Amino acid sequence: MLARSWLSPAATRSKRHLDEAETAASTLAEWEAVACPAPSEDALRHAREQLATLCAERDTLDNRLKALRETQRQANHADESTAKARLAHEAVAAWVAIADALAPDGMPGEILGEALGPLNARLMKSSDITEWSTVKVTSDMQVLAGERSYGLLSESEQCRVDAMLAEAIAHLSGLRLLVLDRFDVLDLHGRGDLLVWLEAIAGEIDTALIFGTLKSLPSHLPSVVAAHWLDNGTLTQLKEADSCIHP
Repeated sequence: MLARSWLSPAATRSKRHLDEAETAASTLAEWEAVACPAPSEDALRHAREQLATLCAERDTLDNRLKALRETQRQANHADESTAKARLAHEAVAAWVAIADALAPDGMPGEILGEALGPLNARLMKSSDITEWSTVKVTSDMQVLAGERSYGLLSESEQCRVDAMLAEAIAHLSGLRLLVLDRFDVLDLHGRGDLLVWLEAIAGEIDTALIFGTLKSLPSHLPSVVAAHWLDNGTLTQLKEADSCIHP
């Protein structure tokens, strides 16, 4: 009885294992019945060729994508370069405009031209009164007397030009003070012309100080002119002499 009871569970397990094996065999048979047959060599070769073609197309598309990305990158860089170049061009154009405006023929030239008009007109008036050479200041700041450059003039001519320039500046600036030195550089006729000129413009200036080294005080001076003798900075009395002004 004991042996029989021990064999019964074992038989039961064996039977269960047998049933499972039969079920598995049946299932395998069903799968084999519905499974596709193994591909032929031609089918495998064709599949490999299609796969290679697809891989080649993939590589081509990948290279095109890389090329497009590089083109886009270069286009973006070109846009940045163009923008920088445009800004640089605009900056250069602005500086050129400033340089042109500040050039001698630019804004300073225009301002200078406006200022030289009244100056040259005043110089012309003085030349007409004194009958000296016409003095003119050009746009490039050259001083001409009778169309000759200031540097080519004699000392006496330069003295005349200096006197007329000083008077024009005193008049136009509103200072109304004229100070001239080296009166003695002029000859007797030139000194007379200077005094006639001072008398003519007496109402247009307040004070004129004319300095020169003479042998004696001049006489027969216009009513608007007074002569004084300075000796070491001190006023002294000297006899008047006609020879200082008139021959």
